Amino acid sequence: MIKDSKSKGSGHNYLIQHSAGSGKSNIALCTIANTLKSGKKVIYIDTEGSFSSDRMQQIYPEFEKQSEKLLFLKPTNFNEQKEAFETLHKTINV
Repeated sequence: MIKDSKSKGSGHNYLIQHSAGSGKSNIALCTIANTLKSGKKVIYIDTEGSFSSDRMQQIYPEFEKQSEKLLFLKPTNFNEQKEAFETLHKTINV
């Protein structure tokens, strides 16, 4: 995945799937940190309520200074998910 994303650049989706406690969230947080460090923006959709700003701050101490580059969406039901994707569509097409 890392090799693929480096060669293709941004704008691609990857599914990371494994059992609980396998490090999926840490991979996501490290990816956010590396993307923000490179000066790019990040869209993060948290459908499970698992995002931890404290953990993000541990991984990337500059997170608070860069947080304006993170579009964070936290839908909790289908209607909110629909609204989140409409927001994404508007944001990306601006």
